[in-house]
Amino acid sequence: MGRLPAHRVKVIHNPVAMPDPKPGAAVWPAQAQHRILAVGSLRWQKDFPTLLRAVRLLLDQGCDAELVILGDGPDRAALVALVQSLGLTSRVTMPGFTPHTGAYYASADLFALSSRSEGFANVIVEALSHGLPVVATDCPHGPSEILDTSDIGSLVPVGDAAALAAAIGAALHARRNPDAARKRASDFRPGVAAGKFLSLLPQPQLSKPKRPA
Repeated sequence: MGRLPAHRVKVIHNPVAMPDPKPGAAVWPAQAQHRILAVGSLRWQKDFPTLLRAVRLLLDQGCDAELVILGDGPDRAALVALVQSLGLTSRVTMPGFTPHTGAYYASADLFALSSRSEGFANVIVEALSHGLPVVATDCPHGPSEILDTSDIGSLVPVGDAAALAAAIGAALHARRNPDAARKRASDFRPGVAAGKFLSLLPQPQLSKPKRPA
């Protein structure tokens, strides 16, 4: 069977509903100068160990930062142990799953994604919708498609804690462009995706009414 010609293929990205902030629902225990947020299931694919090591490097370099990881999963115990071994218990919290992610996005300073792979990375779009700068790994397949300009985010190699720490540190001290981030997020609203789907459907042919004899 031959391949479908490239001109017959259209890519429509995931529609992403933007989370609404819930005042008072976000808890940042360290009250640090810089608040870093990550969201995802606690499993191998998300590679949170690399993010934790990056935070340790940031702190060692004098950056007053803290990290909240929202989500739950099978690697929780291993990640808790790593937090303790890295001396991050006062700077990293993992509250588990929460329906109030919007409150954390609204009160964070930066969103970090350390995944080894992603189907699309809806969480990046959610972060952009709140005007947050994003630092993500250049993993297959979503981050590089979403972060298409340097003023909304940056990409680093997968599994490189030093590069991740350097990019986060640079982003925390750079001038933010929340309007550009929100504008990019608007490209993935459900209405936009629906319009793209509808544009690909065959248009009904309306028959002209017959004239009376």
